[in-house]
Order: sequence, then structure tokens, then C-alpha cells
Amino acid sequence: IAGATSSDYVPSVGTVGTLYYYCVVTQTGANCEVVSAYATIVTNASPAFTMTWEDQEVCLDGTVDAYSVSYINGTGVPSYQWYSNSSDSNVGGTALVGETTPDYTALTTGVGATWYYCEVSFSFGGCSLITSAPVLVNVVDDPTVSVQPLATDTLCVGGTMYAPLEVDYVDGTGAVSYQWFDGADAAIAGATSSSYWPPSFTTPGTYTYYATISLSGSGCDAATSVTAEVLVVADPLVTLDSLNFSYCEGAFPVEALQANATGGTGAYSYQWYENTAASSTGGTLIAGATSSDYVPSVGTVGTVYYYCVVTQTGANCEVVSAYATIVTNASPAFTMNPQSQTLCFGESVGLFEVAYEFGTGTPSYQWFVNGVNDYVGANAIAGETSPTYLPPVDATGSLYYYCSITFDVGGCSEILSAIAGIHV
Repeated sequence: IAGATSSDYVPSVGTVGTLYYYCVVTQTGANCEVVSAYATIVTNASPAFTMTWEDQEVCLDGTVDAYSVSYINGTGVPSYQWYSNSSDSNVGGTALVGETTPDYTALTTGVGATWYYCEVSFSFGGCSLITSAPVLVNVVDDPTVSVQPLATDTLCVGGTMYAPLEVDYVDGTGAVSYQWFDGADAAIAGATSSSYWPPSFTTPGTYTYYATISLSGSGCDAATSVTAEVLVVADPLVTLDSLNFSYCEGAFPVEALQANATGGTGAYSYQWYENTAASSTGGTLIAGATSSDYVPSVGTVGTVYYYCVVTQTGANCEVVSAYATIVTNASPAFTMNPQSQTLCFGESVGLFEVAYEFGTGTPSYQWFVNGVNDYVGANAIAGETSPTYLPPVDATGSLYYYCSITFDVGGCSEILSAIAGIHV
């Protein structure tokens, strides 16, 4: 080794491998020389970590996997020291007292993110300190319900809720699973999503539901929602004040049909329909007929059936009334009028008689007499209130007679017979 001529020598360790060194000692005396035993110098590669760590996230007081240190190369006895840090760095951490083994299990008693790393030093051989990359252990709160299901809803029998019951959550970690329960704390088969739509309700009563939210993360306790209450009531009832009316064509006034609704839930809405058949289905919607009463048209002769559909803001709250029959008759008209007669004094007079068709209601008759051939100025004949009348012929001269018919219901106008004269 050039220049290595002193009694000591510092060997090179710049290359990995094994070299053997020895020294030849000579003296000025003739043939004075000796060779030393060899010294073995082993140069190892610098130590390096071989493990791979994964970040972990658990709920408060959850269990985490232990982290273990492994390395290759280096020389001497290793010493370990674990550190915690509030940032993603392996510099500036806090040494964990007593954590001086190759393995460490992080604590999960407090919520927050903590990074951990390990330093390994060697007792001899000149190996540099090695520091692992930091690894994260994130401790989160247990899950809590952030969106609760609708507290109370009211609907009618046969109804389905307008919107499903829904839940959501915050915090926790891992895969989420849901389970809905009924009021008897029985798990509802298939109800395993964040929303649940109860089936149609066929019986009045109070029904309750709640959900549990579970996460697969270690230490995560299940969260339970508040209880949702669904109140199911009977459908509303509706009656009409009267179901049968008869009117004359064009009658006035016409009595309004009145729908009286009770029960159910929510504000009532009304829609009237007309039908040519005696049925409360299949009718034609009457535009604008949306109040509890409706005045039917009597402008056309015939029979029309009316019914009302009552709905409420509560789900499926609807009821259909019975139908009301509205008969519109043609206006009354005489089919038989009194006939004029010319007689001699003392001759027998023929009976006056009237008859009519159409109209509605009970007719009332009244005979009138006048000294001139006119309706104006005539006088009602007391007691003559039947369809027939026998006029007197006890004096010579001319008198004129007619009959008036009025109707007690249906709005029919008064009709007047033809004027018949008795000439004696």
C-alpha cells in the first residue's frame, strides 16, 4: 500500500466487501524481517429499512395493528426509539417514553391524526442513524346521525308516504351498513339502505320506524336514529245534502249541490264531475268546479249525474261522493185549453178543463175571470183551484176565463191557458 509505512494504518471502508491487511516489519540488521498475521476488515452496506407500513384509521378506542421495524445491512447492536408527530414528517417529533423495541402499537384514546416513525442507531461500526418514513394513525369519533328521518307524518289508509324515510351520518370510518327496524324492534327484511319507503298502509294506526348505522372500522359504535312516527287514519267521508233534483229547463234559482267532507287528514280539495251514466266513475271533469258546492246547469233537457272527488294533502286521502241525479224537464205547456162557448140564456154550459205536459213538481191551479178578452185585470175566482171549472150562465153577456198553473219546486215558470169566452 503506497505510503503506508508507519506502524499504524487506517484501512479504507469506502467499498462494500472484505479485505485482509498485514504488516511487514524490517530492521537494519542483516536479514531482520518479520510478517504480521492478517487483520480482517469487513465493510457492510449501510443499513436500510425493509418494511412497508400502511396508514390506519379507527374510531375512538379502536384497535390498530402494531407497526414493526425491519432492516438489512448495517453492523453493531441496534437501538430503537419511536416518535410521534402532529404533522406528516419524521423530523421534530416527540420521543415516546419507553418505546424502544422494534414493535409499537399506537394508542387510540384521543381523537385526531398522529404520525409515527422510528429511529434506529447502531452501537459500533460507524453506521449512520436511520429514520423511517412517518405513518398515519387517524382516530375519529364514533358515527353520529346527521340527517334524521321525518319525525311524524300522517296519511290515509292505502296511502304511501310522499318521500322515503332517510338517514345520513358523520364521522366513523370503514364500510357503512344500514338496517331499518319497525316499532317492535324487528329488523325489516331488505331495508338495508340509507332510505326506506314503507309499503302502503292498509289499516289505521300508528307505525314507528328507526334505523341503525354501522361502520366496519375498529371501535366504531353503531348510531341509532330517532324514531319516525307514521299516523295512518281512515279515509275522509263525504256526503251530499241531497241526491235527487228535478228542474224545468232554464229554471232559476237552482239549488247548489253541497259536498260535506269529514275525517282524513289535511286540507280538503274538491273537484266536481258530470256523467251521463248513473255512476260515480268515468265522469267528465267540470273545469273550475273546485269548491265544496256546485250549481248544476239546467239549460238542456235531460238527466245528468254529478259527483264530487274530495282529496286532502295527506297521502292517498281521497274519497268519491255518491252521485246526485239532476233531471231537467222541458218547460210545462198546455195540452188541453178551455174552449169558448156561445149559449142561450138558461142553456147548460160545458165544463172547462185544462191539461199540461212536462214541468216538475206539484201543480197548483187557479181560474180567473175578466170582463174583457185579456189577461190583464182578471180576478181570481175564489175556491176554483182544480183542473176543471164550470162557469155560471145566470146572466146574459160575455165573460172571459183562463187557468193559471204554478209549480211548487223545480223553478218552472207560471203558465197561462188560452182565454175562453162564455157568451150568453
